Amino acid sequence: MDYQKEYQEFEVIKEKEISRVKGDFIDIIKSEFVLNNGIILTREEITKNSNNSNAVIILPITKEKEVILVMQPRVLKTGIALELPAGYIDEDETSLEAAKRELLEETGYTSESFLKLFSYYQDQGCSRVKNDCYLALDCFKKGDLHLDPDEHIKLFKETLTKVYELMEEGIINDAGSVITLEKARGKVK
Repeated sequence: MDYQKEYQEFEVIKEKEISRVKGDFIDIIKSEFVLNNGIILTREEITKNSNNSNAVIILPITKEKEVILVMQPRVLKTGIALELPAGYIDEDETSLEAAKRELLEETGYTSESFLKLFSYYQDQGCSRVKNDCYLALDCFKKGDLHLDPDEHIKLFKETLTKVYELMEEGIINDAGSVITLEKARGKVK
């Protein structure tokens, strides 16, 4: 099947913002979309930090073959999450630049070997946020953590085997970490 041809039927030819509810961190935008086939749809979109907040997730593996994990407070019932380092892409940087910056800021580690694994939309039903997953090999300590004022992070190092066990046990369970880990399977020796 020619999906590109099928997509044309639903192509958005006009988009108009109807309303916006602005929060401290999250905005909700209601917009009207006119499709190529004449159908008019109304959708609500969530944005963070008043933009689309594309992000990166990094699977950092040290020269000693340890995975660097971060634990931090999150909006969960447990209140905390064990996950891979991640963060937003600033407006003036590429996703690779953001991956390098976020890894250094959140862990104090860097790498000269980054491999882009995959890109995906967080929740295409209500957001345009796109995440890029990276593998960073042979990471080495370069400096101290440089956290945002509202970030509180504790670092852990585990073997890759243990990290996959933690994922299977549901301890590492955020979508970004799980997708990155799954896309890295077989790429690390």
